Amino acid sequence: MESTTATTPRRRSWTRRMALLLVALVACLGSVTVAAPSPAQASSLHLTYCFPLYKQMPGGWYIIEWHCFDIPVEYDPNPCCLTDLAIDYGVNPVLPQDIQRGYLQQATTGISLLVQAAGADPRTAAVLRARAEESFLGAARQLGGSRVTLRQVGIPDIKNNRLEPMPLPWLQAAGVDIADGLGLMQRALVEPVPLPWKKAAMAEFENAAAQMAARHARG
Repeated sequence: MESTTATTPRRRSWTRRMALLLVALVACLGSVTVAAPSPAQASSLHLTYCFPLYKQMPGGWYIIEWHCFDIPVEYDPNPCCLTDLAIDYGVNPVLPQDIQRGYLQQATTGISLLVQAAGADPRTAAVLRARAEESFLGAARQLGGSRVTLRQVGIPDIKNNRLEPMPLPWLQAAGVDIADGLGLMQRALVEPVPLPWKKAAMAEFENAAAQMAARHARG
């Protein structure tokens, strides 16, 4: 009886120490799980979109170069499936290559700014969207009276200057939205009241940017 009462306090003390160690271990493990990818880290992945530029040669029109740009995409636990994508536009009447290169530069800059705006605070987002609108207006000015239409979408083979068609519905929709947005911006440049046309154009571009930055199954 005496030996039992003598050892009980030590057993209770050992049990308490073990309980404290378990609590500390759980807290430690909890701090580790917090390190999983957060929304702020969601833009660590980038996807490349490429637009081909053509030149007329004996036998037809051939891709001679690509205009490519990167935008951040939503976090994907399986980034191996991301691949470069191509959007192929026709311009009628045909414009010189330097002008086509210029309008694409302005248009893709606008898309990039809209993607950034989607993840920014309201004040920063407003500034980025205003800059995007100016970029799209710049693209429309360079196009003049030429109309942009989507021909196809797919996978760019930049090394061999070829495009492998892949009719991904969401990518086709984004391509059409950009073309429609450019058309509306061209209209805004000639209308006496341009604001409604600018708003309609920006809605098209916002839709395209959201599609292009979202996570999709990549064919």
